[in-house]
Amino acid sequence: MKNYKKAFLALAVIAAMPLFADTTTGRIDVTTFDDEDGENTNACSLREAIKTAELRKSYGGCTVIDTRETTQKSIQLKAGTYTLTKELVPNANIAIFGADPVDWQKKSVLTNDYPAQLELQTYIDAQGKSRVFNTTSYKQPLSLNNVILANGVTTGQGGAIYAGADIALQNSQILSSRATSGGAIYLASPNITLSVNHSLLKGNSATQGSVLSMGCFSDTVYAPRTITLTSNSIVNNGNTASTSTFEFCGKPSATLSVNTISKNIANSTNGSIIKFTGDTNNPVNTSSILSSSSSLVLLNNTIVENNANSTFLYDKLGAKKLSFNVLAYNTGSYACKYLLGAAAEQKSVGLALSFNALDWSSTTGKCDIPTESLPDGHSNIDISTQSFSSLLSSQEAISFYRLFTYLLSKRYLF
Repeated sequence: MKNYKKAFLALAVIAAMPLFADTTTGRIDVTTFDDEDGENTNACSLREAIKTAELRKSYGGCTVIDTRETTQKSIQLKAGTYTLTKELVPNANIAIFGADPVDWQKKSVLTNDYPAQLELQTYIDAQGKSRVFNTTSYKQPLSLNNVILANGVTTGQGGAIYAGADIALQNSQILSSRATSGGAIYLASPNITLSVNHSLLKGNSATQGSVLSMGCFSDTVYAPRTITLTSNSIVNNGNTASTSTFEFCGKPSATLSVNTISKNIANSTNGSIIKFTGDTNNPVNTSSILSSSSSLVLLNNTIVENNANSTFLYDKLGAKKLSFNVLAYNTGSYACKYLLGAAAEQKSVGLALSFNALDWSSTTGKCDIPTESLPDGHSNIDISTQSFSSLLSSQEAISFYRLFTYLLSKRYLF
């Protein structure tokens, strides 16, 4: 028997993490919250700092120290809200750091040592006027640390981030952003990496992919990408008009580990929280939007209290490996749904299951999976007769230490 608690594992990961701050001597320090663009030489705005990183010389009120062309440029923000009048379009490899979320006068409740961790204090607010970042024009990598992106809006793709190059979010948040596709993030270019760690994605919405969507092809070739989401809270995204929260297509290699995915919404008739299908019944992939070489790993996630027709929609395309997840207690017709009908007799579906807590027996809200995925001696458990409260606590409120998590009950199960 194996006993574990998801929330405590997440806390251990967080406690072991270093505090993320820029120690680069050549950083560009932003000194004003206003969205200036060269008109004031007495202050350095975020937009001017991004331009300074591109030019490798002083611009507006910003001073550049490191003029090397090949290095990533670091931009340091203060605590407060940086309001944008239009989207930011970097033409340099930049790392943006918010104020360190620490208090050196207090001890951490986790380590009983200095410093204490604080809530994030640095916002970049698009005010509902535009996206926050667009990296498709110059295809430069973007790294965000200790930063909150808020209120990005577009009628196109990528509400907060429209990505044409590698994106890394560490200890950051994307809040209340909207788009037609990819409410929080849209991956436009092929061969890029998305890494999101210890972050919060909340209140984002889109017709397709309220949190994440992507382009399927590069010319006529499936677009490959590497996607890693670890120790995040993905909560309260979507609406009843949305077809998905996560919309995977192309040739993704996606790994979601130790995340809370909860209280997200998609359409009750055709919506899914995690959609990993080719949208075709053609076995040779001719019309599919998803490559048969794609892969999805769900490891140690708590996927509960979502509301959609299906929580996890899949078909025979791609490899799907689910281990140590709680995928149950969602509202809708299915927790897991095979795209083309009843799953039980399907063969070669590519769905590997181990040590998951699932409901595959209920008449509604069940995880409909092939018999081949539950062979004799399998390690999964059917929790169809277990109440939510017997296994999980209510969702804990946000804090620096745990974001949104559920505590697993004392008698869990493997």
